[in-house]
Amino acid sequence: MRLFPPGPYGARETTEDLVLGPYEIPAGTTVFYPFWAVHLNPEHWPEPERFDPERFTPQEVAKRPRLAYVPFGIGPRSCEGAALATVEAQLVLAVLLKRLSFRPAPGHEVTPVERFVLWARDGIRMTVRLRDL
Repeated sequence: MRLFPPGPYGARETTEDLVLGPYEIPAGTTVFYPFWAVHLNPEHWPEPERFDPERFTPQEVAKRPRLAYVPFGIGPRSCEGAALATVEAQLVLAVLLKRLSFRPAPGHEVTPVERFVLWARDGIRMTVRLRDL
């Protein structure tokens, strides 16, 4: 969700003239911002391209600004399904990971494609095995 958020970008329309760094943005301009630019900011994510679930322990989360992680966008125009998607993902993953082991298929490279939502060009091929219970 941090490295490959489901929606690749957010958009907002400026309500007044805005100066952003060296850019002057007039009121009424739609500004697109890629979530990955926020999620790969090394100021908040040391070694930003490394997958590390420990980044999301309560102690680590408390060290970051609230808006350093926005996989579903922010504010009144964020994804309406964010809460449901999060609960569904946690439930499905809990059930599947308890029973099955997943490994990337050898030789298959995952190529992200930005559309309205993030896709994988040729899918995400996995080798799945039953876990010893």
